[in-house]
Amino acid sequence: MDKIVDNCPRNLTETDEASTRLGCGRDKYGNDQYMCLPNIETTSLVEFCHDGIMGFIESGNCLKTAEDKLFAHKCSHFVSGCPDVDFRSNEIFKYPACLRIDTGHRCYLADPSCPNT
Repeated sequence: MDKIVDNCPRNLTETDEASTRLGCGRDKYGNDQYMCLPNIETTSLVEFCHDGIMGFIESGNCLKTAEDKLFAHKCSHFVSGCPDVDFRSNEIFKYPACLRIDTGHRCYLADPSCPNT
């Protein structure tokens, strides 16, 4: 079940604590299944235990979620902070620009078209 949160974990320690709190498991490769992402509408941050394999996300993308599914979102136009290397989906906390959103304007703060920037 998705839980709306004010902020996502900012490092591995906070991620591990959140995962323990939610009781998340591990995928078949031993990767923690905890996720905290903007929802697909960019109106909130949600945390949940992803029921799937933590795959690699191509550089130049952030992630969004809807119904516990993951969706890549191009971010190469961000002012800064867009992942410049491929990364494992459960390591999104390493890219805070992908998690900082303006819920009122439904945009990423690093997006130059976001009115809040």
